[in-house]
Amino acid sequence: METTKIAPHLSSSIPRAAETDYRLADFKFLLPLGPELRVLINHDIENCEFVPPLLADVGQIEVVAQPVNRAERQSRPGLPHHPRLKLVSRPTGQYDLIVSRTLMETEYLNDRGLLCLFDLQPQKQTGTHDLLSAGWMGSPSWPNFRYLIPDTRTGRSVAIRDLKISRFHLWKARLKVLVEKIVKNGCPSRGFQLFWRAKDCSQSTFQEQVGVAFNTHPQLSGMAALPRENWIIYSGQKGEGNPIIATVLNQTGKPWVVIKTSRFPEQSHLQQEEEKIWKVQQRLGPALASTMILPLAQANVLAHPLLVYPFVPTHRIPKWRWHLSSRRNCLAAVTQWLVGIARKTAERIPVSRFQEQHLFPLQRLLERHALPPDLIEPAKRAIREIEEYQEKPFSILEHGDFGIYNIRLSSKDGGKFRVLDWGSSEISGIPLGDLCTMLITTRAPLRLATRCLAAYLQEIGCPKNRAFSFWLSYMARRWEELDAVRHAPIEEGPSGGCMLLEPARRVQTWLASL
Repeated sequence: METTKIAPHLSSSIPRAAETDYRLADFKFLLPLGPELRVLINHDIENCEFVPPLLADVGQIEVVAQPVNRAERQSRPGLPHHPRLKLVSRPTGQYDLIVSRTLMETEYLNDRGLLCLFDLQPQKQTGTHDLLSAGWMGSPSWPNFRYLIPDTRTGRSVAIRDLKISRFHLWKARLKVLVEKIVKNGCPSRGFQLFWRAKDCSQSTFQEQVGVAFNTHPQLSGMAALPRENWIIYSGQKGEGNPIIATVLNQTGKPWVVIKTSRFPEQSHLQQEEEKIWKVQQRLGPALASTMILPLAQANVLAHPLLVYPFVPTHRIPKWRWHLSSRRNCLAAVTQWLVGIARKTAERIPVSRFQEQHLFPLQRLLERHALPPDLIEPAKRAIREIEEYQEKPFSILEHGDFGIYNIRLSSKDGGKFRVLDWGSSEISGIPLGDLCTMLITTRAPLRLATRCLAAYLQEIGCPKNRAFSFWLSYMARRWEELDAVRHAPIEEGPSGGCMLLEPARRVQTWLASL
């Protein structure tokens, strides 16, 4: 795998609140970025939560506000106090990037600048503006989007057909004359547009600099020549540590590669993910590792680490077939694959390391009073059982986020699959966590779940009476990882590690039925 680097420029030490909604920030990778950029945000932009994340990647930001006072700053959500952020009464000079809701500010745009028409229905330019444009729609809504879909026929079709973003099924529109209208109605209609003056003279955006970084890569050299609208952005609401994911379409409009990049400069989690992937691959050996989806390349663009993966489609299985047979086949294959991993990677580890990995996280959850009453006694019992178990501790390799969303089915019967997203993998993991996560995310019925669990525990020689203790140990470690990424206190409900509570009760029911 090749490595490319473009020099870093800015620090990510921008003040951000724990409850920040990062979705409004993630469109910045379709914008020009760099320490020399001068940015104008017009007074008609009411929600400025995207400003702190954007401030980490540009030079000076000026926000037009009338009047300029403390009350105005407090009334604009998302505006931090920072030396590179100014409130001004009116624009002055020329800007490299303007964020507005109208085209009236075009006079302040320099020759290579971009204007971002924000949070509005797409507009056609009037005859007084000689501008080119590209647009993205927020799905399922704007600004509460999870995807930014190019506002083109190709973008909408890929979103529905390949990424299954819209609930509307393209196959229902058989008549060619109605396809465009039906697809457009099945997709959202609000988002933002970029405008620029000349085709080859506009400011280079982050996505274009990514293309330049891979100019010499044998498999990715054509990325620089792609239109701006060939990126579909995926975003999550919480967690500055969560990556932004872009599906890149090739010249024919088909999904080509998937790019993961850090939300802020100088974050290291994607570099850690790459290191984990190669360790996992070596540990599994060729046969078991053949299911892994491996990165094609890595780069560092403007201090943002990124990984490039091939786009691997998942087989489209009708719901009736999935519930009738394919889910059973998939879970049987997954169970045997996880058994193979447990046998291949099981090893004894020092007691101190075992305690740090599998005992202390659960103790900390109890000390924080984070668990609900019905799980307190099982957690205390789990601590006692794990303390006994540590006299002969062993660990296995675990994926760490082994849900149905992280596998790609490669056969109609569900019996073959590929696995992606190894960023949460752990060399010194514990049995049962991965299998239970897959059973939960596939909504396995009780009979199927207990069959898989019984086969797995028997094959790896794990006692059934300690199985739930292993799950609680896994849950506690994952809880801390999720809290570290999402910074979500327990009282906020199903976010951060709290999302693991309901799965824990389901696992408890399954194991009690063995």
